[in-house]
Amino acid sequence: MKVGIMGPVGRPVRQAQWYLMGADETGLPALARLLETLPIETKGVAFVEIANDGERQKIANATRIEVHWLTRDGVAAGEDRRLAEAVRSVAWPQDGSVFGWFAAEAAAAKIVREYWRDTLGLGRDQTLAAAYWRRGAAGLMAG
Repeated sequence: MKVGIMGPVGRPVRQAQWYLMGADETGLPALARLLETLPIETKGVAFVEIANDGERQKIANATRIEVHWLTRDGVAAGEDRRLAEAVRSVAWPQDGSVFGWFAAEAAAAKIVREYWRDTLGLGRDQTLAAAYWRRGAAGLMAG
């Protein structure tokens, strides 16, 4: 019997000096991998939305990216907008290379994507906001 593993899939993350990241539980494995493999001198801010403090994960963060945990504390997944608002609240550096990465529920990803593209005028070469799931949808690759 053969067993295989596929991934990662999707658009690659561009190398940058500074990153702004956001993820809920579904995007946490990808965010953790980035923090564990980006160069040590990489700076930035990352927000992770979790159900409660008991859901915190150990991440071998090899970078200078600050990680902030946001707890929903009883609010259903996909209904809390604190993750999107936290990401939107960060001022981007005016010098050096930058990249925004976001992976969470579809409505939150849309809020962040539209803010980055329409309000800040950042392009696909500087941002990636992915909908990893859609509230109320079920099934393989729901959404």
